[in-house]
Amino acid sequence: MKKKLTIVAVALVLLAIVVPTCRQSRSTGAAREPILAEVKQGPLVISVKGTGNIQAKNSNKIIPKINRSVTISFLVPEGTHVSSNDVVARFVTEEIDRRLSEQESAFTDCQSKLDAAQSDLEIQVMDNTTSQKKAEQDLRTAKMEVEKFLQGDDPMDRRTAELKVQTAESDLLRKQKRYDDLKALLAEGFVTEDEVEEERMGVESAKVALSTVQIELKIQNDYVLPLKKANVEGALAAATTELEKTTKQNATRLQTKTQTVELAKRAFERSKTDLELTRKERDGFDVKAVSDGIVMYGNPDEMWRRGEIQVGAQFHPGQVLMTIPDMASMQAVVNVPEADIHKAHTGQTARVTVEALSDRAVPGCVTRVAEVANPEGWW
Repeated sequence: MKKKLTIVAVALVLLAIVVPTCRQSRSTGAAREPILAEVKQGPLVISVKGTGNIQAKNSNKIIPKINRSVTISFLVPEGTHVSSNDVVARFVTEEIDRRLSEQESAFTDCQSKLDAAQSDLEIQVMDNTTSQKKAEQDLRTAKMEVEKFLQGDDPMDRRTAELKVQTAESDLLRKQKRYDDLKALLAEGFVTEDEVEEERMGVESAKVALSTVQIELKIQNDYVLPLKKANVEGALAAATTELEKTTKQNATRLQTKTQTVELAKRAFERSKTDLELTRKERDGFDVKAVSDGIVMYGNPDEMWRRGEIQVGAQFHPGQVLMTIPDMASMQAVVNVPEADIHKAHTGQTARVTVEALSDRAVPGCVTRVAEVANPEGWW
């Protein structure tokens, strides 16, 4: 790397020192012509040297998508030229295959539970519809029974019982009159005593019949009709309560079935996500090249860890397995003595020599100067 500095002041100082010295020697020694030289302003080249490595400016790092430590079972030899999507490494799959099998079984079980829960929910919806319609129909029937009793049965039964009493009374009056008439006719000798007695028996029967229908009317009014009214009103109240109970039970059962479905859905989605992630992770156990190029083990920024990349070794998540440098653009990473680092700045020209190229110089440019010194060694 090179740096240009202006040396006008230095030249003037040198000139000021040279001229007096020449005059002194002229006066004390033999006569000689003074040596005069023209001083011109120009650049002063200062070189800073350092050593380092040539590496790709851009590299494709292969970081396998794994979630836990695994064992390397296969590696392509370092330095192999590969194409994009070529398999460059594999990991031992015994443990992840076991997990994958378990998660597939769990996924199938969750799917079955979800299907069963959805079927139960559909059945519950149908049962709710049926029971709700039945309860509503029972309530309508109970209301109609009450209306039928109040508007039809009650007044009709009362009128029927009252009519029986009126008929019995009329029959008794008619038979009593006939009996009285026959007794008068018996005194005159127009009828026999047997006929009078028969009519008397008819009167007694009519009295019994009247008493019976009067009792029936009282029972009808005091007991039968009130009981019928209580029954139909009780049936109406029961139907109303049953409808309310059915509505609440249906809502509770539907909510329970719906919650069961939601839980089954969440379990299914979790199982599906876990299975997809494990499948993706399993796909990552066959590590493929991300670009064309030459394979290099490990991370070029951590050269001391390259020895960890070997078959049978443990590999950890987030670790760089391989690097495929982009050879189209190269850069030199140079260590410069700390005492000279202040002389280096971005934009300066540089000349890079490479041992592998018989020390042929390659022109370059300083693109970046590290903010912090390299702590290794005295560089």
